[in-house]
Amino acid sequence: MPSPELVGASKRFDPYGINDFNWGQVGNTSADAIQTALAVGVTMMRIMVNWIRIEGTEGTYVWNTGANNQHDLYYAAANAYGLKRLAAIYSVPTWARTGSSTLPDTPSEYTALVTAYMRRYPGTYAVQVLNEEPTASAWLPDRDALAYLPILQAAYAAVKA
Repeated sequence: MPSPELVGASKRFDPYGINDFNWGQVGNTSADAIQTALAVGVTMMRIMVNWIRIEGTEGTYVWNTGANNQHDLYYAAANAYGLKRLAAIYSVPTWARTGSSTLPDTPSEYTALVTAYMRRYPGTYAVQVLNEEPTASAWLPDRDALAYLPILQAAYAAVKA
C-alpha cells in the first residue's frame, strides 16, 4: 500500500469546509450559507453519508430520501459553487455488524458502499472512513484500532480504484 502524501510547503492546503445539515429540507440548498462560507474562504463541503439510510437492506441503495439524505442535491450544489466534496461515510447498519459493535464485520461490506458512492459521485475529493473514530460513542463496545485498520486500508484502496 502506498504511503500517504504529506501536506508540504509546495502543496496548497485548504483547511476550511462546511457541514450543513439543512440541505435538502423542503428543497433548501442553503445558498445564503454557502455564499457566506465562500466569502470567508471555505473550499470544501463535508457530506454526511449515513450508511443506515442509504443501504438499510444489503445491496439496495437509496441515495435521495428523507431529511439530510439528498445526495444528488448535495453533489450538484457543491459542483455549482465549486466546492470540493468530502464524504463522511458512517453508521453501520445492523445487517453489516454483530451485536452492539459500530464497526462492520468485514471491510468488504463497507467498501461496497464506498465503491458505489465513488461511482455515483465521481470527483469526490476525500472520504472520511466512519465518523469520529477515536470517540467512545462512535467505537462501541470498545475502541480497537486494530479492528479499524483493515477497514481503513480497504476503504483507501476502494477510493483510489
